Amino acid sequence: MKNALQAEFSAATVTGYLLDQIHPPCFDVDIHEDGVNFDQSMHRGIDEWWFKVTALCATGSTLAAQKTRDGFLKSSGAGSVKAALETDRTLGGVVQSLHVTNVVPRTLAAADTDALYLGAEFTVRILAAGV
Repeated sequence: MKNALQAEFSAATVTGYLLDQIHPPCFDVDIHEDGVNFDQSMHRGIDEWWFKVTALCATGSTLAAQKTRDGFLKSSGAGSVKAALETDRTLGGVVQSLHVTNVVPRTLAAADTDALYLGAEFTVRILAAGV
């Protein structure tokens, strides 16, 4: 997922870890609160993984930040996070399936400052062979 986001949003910081410093635009990928559902088919055949991709545009509610977030929220086309993530639904053959199931617009507060960031949280479902 990280590679797909970096390909579409080359100016953004993208990490597979939670961000410790925020420099928008940026994305982080984390396990979703729904976690992992093991053994969705017989003999460790498929595990269902849920991820949360958080996209942060900019501080405040500036028009530029709102327009960037609007682009992130689109279901297709340039600037769409969903389209970028679903470009290769097998992540190079590593998983069976990837699907962005929903997105929720957010205004998030930084833990270390009073800064507010416009952003969005995307839920991603991945089906992968059990190991």
